[in-house]
Amino acid sequence: MLERADSYEELYRRFRWRIPTRYNIGVDVCDRQADAGAGTALIHVGADGTAIEHSFTDLKRASNRLANVLTAAGLKRTGLKRTGLKRGDRVGILLPQRPEAAVAHIAAHKAGMVSVPCSRCSARTRWPTGSATAGPPPWSPTSTHCRRSRRSATGCRI
Repeated sequence: MLERADSYEELYRRFRWRIPTRYNIGVDVCDRQADAGAGTALIHVGADGTAIEHSFTDLKRASNRLANVLTAAGLKRTGLKRTGLKRGDRVGILLPQRPEAAVAHIAAHKAGMVSVPCSRCSARTRWPTGSATAGPPPWSPTSTHCRRSRRSATGCRI
């Protein structure tokens, strides 16, 4: 929280980021809520109008499983090639706005990776060249990958 100040200049001069030595946003936005007993994390409304609630505990379990896959030495069990991913790597997330996308972003953060939201509309034009600093992500969970693996407790296929 910002401390009170008499002017913007005073607030600006006194402001300091308080970042802990060890911090993981995936744990902060999901696990901390699940561990505190928080209920519904998100509600997905399907094309048919059916609403499905997903709890923080559901997202925690699903994102832990995917984070373990991302950091595993090999992925032969899931039918995917070995990723070779490590902390700090970029992971492109090419999924529609569904619970699976939230799980993928949370999992990437938990694994110490940077999630890169990707759009089907721009994937072809941006990935081959990428930006000068980012380049294409080394691996991207797509809908195809999600369909290949088993269904999670949240209904997400991861």
